[in-house]
This record gives sequence, C-alpha cells and structure tokens, in this order.
Amino acid sequence: ILVIFLPPSSLSLSLSLFSLSLFDSYDVLSEIEPIILFCKYQMKKQAGTNKASDLEQLKDVEMSAHLKAEFESLVSSEEQGFKVKEITWRNKTLEIPSARLVNPTSDVFAQMNKMEEDGEKILEKRLEAYGSLFAKFDNIKQAVHSEKSDVAGGGASAMSSESKDTKRKLEQFERAIRGLMLESQVKRNLELIEARWTEYVPANKGRKAANTSPEEMYRLYEHLKLDVFDLSELASNPNDEDEALYDECSTAMSAIKTLLCFFLGEQHNSLQKDKESYLLYNRAVEYSDMLEDNTKLANSLFAPVLEAAEKASNLSRIGRCVTHAKACAAVSTVEGDGAAQESDTTNISLMENLGDAQAFVGAQGRQVYRMPPALKTLPCQPFLLDTAIDHIEYPQIGDKGAAGGRARGTSILGGVSSMFGWGGKSS
Repeated sequence: ILVIFLPPSSLSLSLSLFSLSLFDSYDVLSEIEPIILFCKYQMKKQAGTNKASDLEQLKDVEMSAHLKAEFESLVSSEEQGFKVKEITWRNKTLEIPSARLVNPTSDVFAQMNKMEEDGEKILEKRLEAYGSLFAKFDNIKQAVHSEKSDVAGGGASAMSSESKDTKRKLEQFERAIRGLMLESQVKRNLELIEARWTEYVPANKGRKAANTSPEEMYRLYEHLKLDVFDLSELASNPNDEDEALYDECSTAMSAIKTLLCFFLGEQHNSLQKDKESYLLYNRAVEYSDMLEDNTKLANSLFAPVLEAAEKASNLSRIGRCVTHAKACAAVSTVEGDGAAQESDTTNISLMENLGDAQAFVGAQGRQVYRMPPALKTLPCQPFLLDTAIDHIEYPQIGDKGAAGGRARGTSILGGVSSMFGWGGKSS
C-alpha cells in the first residue's frame, strides 16, 4: 500500500501522472521521486515561487518511458510560460521582431534568471554560467544576422516600406541585445576583479608571492576598460543616442584610469622606481579628485568601480607620500656621493705634478698615479666644410688687363716665387 499526502489542488494532477499499474514491469519506487518533484513544483507555482531551474531538475530525473512522455508534455507546456515576447533595456521595451528570435532570446533570459536564482558563490561556477550565457547571446546574434539577410535579400532599392520597418526593428533589437551582453560582460569582469582584489596587498604592507600581483589587476581593469568603451560607443550611436549611459561610461572610465594608474604605480614601486611611482600615484589622485562630487553611479552598474577607485585613491595618497620621501632620500644620497667623488678629484698625483717640490710619500691626498686617469677637456678643432667652392664663378681676366697691371702682377708673382726659391730669373 502506497500513501502520498498531497494538497487537494495537486491531487488530481498527481493521480493522472501516477496512472500505472502496481504490477507493471517497472519498479514502482522509481516513479515516486519524479511525481513528488513535480507536485512540489506545482505547489511552488501556486505560491508564486517556482523557478525555471526546477524544470531542469525534473528533466534530469530517471523515469519510465510512459511517465517520461507525460512529464515532457507537461514540462513543455510549463516552458511556454517562460517564453519572452519582449525585452527591456535602459527603460526601453522592445518586442521581439521575429518568431525565429523567440527561442534564443528566451534561452538567454532563462539563463540570466537561473544565475540570479541559484546565487552561486563559487567563482569557477559563476564563470562557467557566464560562459553559457555568452554562448546563448551568440545564438541570438547569428539569428539576427540571418533575419537581416533575409529582409535585405533584394537590396536596399527593392525593400518595401514594411521590410524597412522590420529592418529598423531588428537593428533596435540587436542594439538592445548587444547592450545586455556588454552589461553581462561588465558584471563578469567585476566579479572576477572583486575576487582577486580581496587577495591583493599594497606594496607598502609587504606583498607576498601568493598575493595578487599588480600586473594581474592591471590586466583585469584593462579588459573592463574595453567593455566600458564598447558600451560608450553603443550609447553614442547617432541613430539612438543615450546621453545618460554615455555620461555613466565616461565617469566609469575616469574611475578605471584611477585604478590603472594606481596599479601601474604599485608595479613601479615593487621595482624600486620611486620617481615613476610618485608620478603615477599623483596621477591616480588627480583622476580620483574628478570623481569626488559625482554621485550619479551610486546605484548603477558601475558602482563597484567607483568604490574600488575610492579605495585606490586612498592608497595612492599614502603611496605618494612614501615614494616622495624615498625619492628625496635617494637624491640626497646621490648628491652626497657626488660631493665625495668631487673631493676625490682634489687628490694630487706625482705624475701630474713632476715639477712641484713636495712630498708624495705618506701624505694625505698624495698618490703616484691616478687610477683611472682624470678626465680632461680637450679643445674641439673646427671642421671646414666648404660646399660652395665648386659653384663660385671667377672672372676671366686673361689678356684684357692693362700692360702695367700685367707687369705688376708678374713682379708680385716673381717676388713670391723667388721667396720660396723657385721661378726666379736665370742669369
């Protein structure tokens, strides 16, 4: 005798599902679990607490062929209730423009609802769920591309007014889907950043090898910056501009710049580059000062970015002071070394002062030869580079000159030549 306690509202449904003989070849006990699970789902449905994941749990239960057929018919009818007919993004509701897009869009929203209902805390499981979600987004993109190809099959000139309207709706739907996908990518990156941020230790507190490195955090925020940039490009679409979203993306970009400068300064700080670290910390503080009076993103998608930027700003102010002190100490040390080196140059060597009568044995600052030799300044000889000599046109005097002139020229030439012992008149 099998007794099942069920509420009256679920009793008729359970009896219809449990219409199999006790003498059937299947084990009766194997049919109890799926019936109880479905009755539990019906009770949740009446209470308004049913989830799409409960249907997935029913599909995974092993059951007989007869009961499986009953369950598939009932589950399929329940799944029709989860089919979406419209989507909402940025307070704009759009109808799904084609029947081909209903199933992939419903799969996306079912996956998003499942992720919210499960509340999985393990990061690896969350990333796996995001991977499934993005795969479903790709299915929508392929379906939209096929629909647009079918609408524009005859070319833009052959499109009717109805086809043009359908194309416009497809473009709006595609933009909304892309916005939802980018927002999901931002959420995924923020969850990954939050998980790695908890294991990060600033440079001034003694970071260990097991902690998150600043290079890793820098790469994560670079990926986030690309997603925010794509979202801002979507918001600045001239056909459907969204100024509010663009302003939010601009503010988030400034916060991300604060974080990038901070982690880049941390990286240089770990390499003992105090001057570069100081400049990067200072730049991070400058970017963060631009966000102090901005409260637009307090409850938006980018709220975690602002919180992280505020935290990085506080750490940057501390790091800026520390690296500034280290840089000043390093400069004073270098100046001291330079003064000591300059005092060494006052030493007198014997080989450089051979003409001086003074003792070089056992005297302070006296040495035989300087090693290495002291540097000396050498005069720089000028280089003569006459590039115009081949282009000068000299006048042709020849025989046109006066006779006296020729004689005077000859006497001058003879005097010069006789001075050097050649060209003189023979006796």
